[in-house]
Amino acid sequence: MRESFTDEGIILRVEERGVADKYVTCFTKNHGRVRFVAFGAKYQKSAGGRILQVLTKVNIEFVPGKIIDKLINVELAELPQKLDFTQLAYAAVLAEVTELFTVDHQSDEEVYEHLLAALALLPKKLPRVVVLAYCVKLLASTGFNPRLGECCQCNKPLEKDEDVFFSLRYGGVLCATCHEEKDFPLNAEILEFYEKFLAMDLHEPQPLEIKGSQLMQMEKIVSEFILFQVDKPLKSLRYLNQVGL
Repeated sequence: MRESFTDEGIILRVEERGVADKYVTCFTKNHGRVRFVAFGAKYQKSAGGRILQVLTKVNIEFVPGKIIDKLINVELAELPQKLDFTQLAYAAVLAEVTELFTVDHQSDEEVYEHLLAALALLPKKLPRVVVLAYCVKLLASTGFNPRLGECCQCNKPLEKDEDVFFSLRYGGVLCATCHEEKDFPLNAEILEFYEKFLAMDLHEPQPLEIKGSQLMQMEKIVSEFILFQVDKPLKSLRYLNQVGL
């Protein structure tokens, strides 16, 4: 029998399989993304099954498997915080993008700390800003940060206040000469805001003054870039659009 491991983590997704079992995706502090099966977790008398809920912080013990890990024990690490409807909808985005951009059994403590901080910040700050800042940091931490300092096509350093465009295809900005018609126009303010989001301390964020139109443009760029990278629609983003959040 393989040696078991213990860790703390945040439940990202729970699927019910068959009559009694749950398949769970959890992002842990020391083991990265962990996918495990919790046998019998659907039974009403299963204490572990009641704990295994999305966004819950848990202490888990599991045994690595060839295809999927096996849950040995789970305990509640702390009481779940109270989130309203809007905050829960945006928290679902945090969970989904974390699962998509992390790797099984590859530790990334920086992402884990960012996720904890973002979840704690949702009831205190505008959820749109919290999620946007987290997504920008997640892209950078996982190696998907777009190139913003020079043209991705000709490598020319960009001048201050130069008209530039954001290219999904090239993964960053293009100068006026190299851009294509489908690329998004960007101005210096939006590039500056991107850097501010990247540098934001999610534990103690400084006040950020941003207009609604600027926030919408930032959201469009980041969300389209994420969708291009994962090459599939995000259920959480689709739900936000459906309910008008």
